[in-house]
Amino acid sequence: MFLKKIHTFIFILATALVSSCSNDSDGSGSSQNSNRNPQVIQNAGNLEIPRIDDNAGKIISHYASGILNYTVDWHADKKHSRWVAFTFTAENSKQNWNRNNWNNTEWKGDPFQPDPALSAGERTELSDFKGSGYDRGHLCASADRLNSKDCNEQTFYLSNMSPQIGRF
Repeated sequence: MFLKKIHTFIFILATALVSSCSNDSDGSGSSQNSNRNPQVIQNAGNLEIPRIDDNAGKIISHYASGILNYTVDWHADKKHSRWVAFTFTAENSKQNWNRNNWNNTEWKGDPFQPDPALSAGERTELSDFKGSGYDRGHLCASADRLNSKDCNEQTFYLSNMSPQIGRF
């Protein structure tokens, strides 16, 4: 009796597994990827890049030594990014730069700067934050890009900042 129950259980389990792994096609024959970006944009196929629904923004990818650092969807009318995308890899997780090194540069410890990939009329300027009561908050964190001076410097572009209340 016990063996019969075991055989019945195994048969039901096998039937459930086989039927759950069957084809889930709707029969239309369409294999279109609905998450595919509508136009070819450099790096748009990368997993960290969200689906781009419109052409309202300007997609900018920042590289250092041929390695993708981060990508930003910039909206000139709002002078702010919609999103910033980046990944963590073995290469960009190394620590070859110390943020205290900025104290010995032309910026004297304050390397915030306008994004050179954006023209003066479409980008955020340092003066936009002055006296506003807001701090500049990194979207791609400076502490996550210590693999090189150039990668860390790019995190201080104002296109990678969002206004934040410092004491919040």
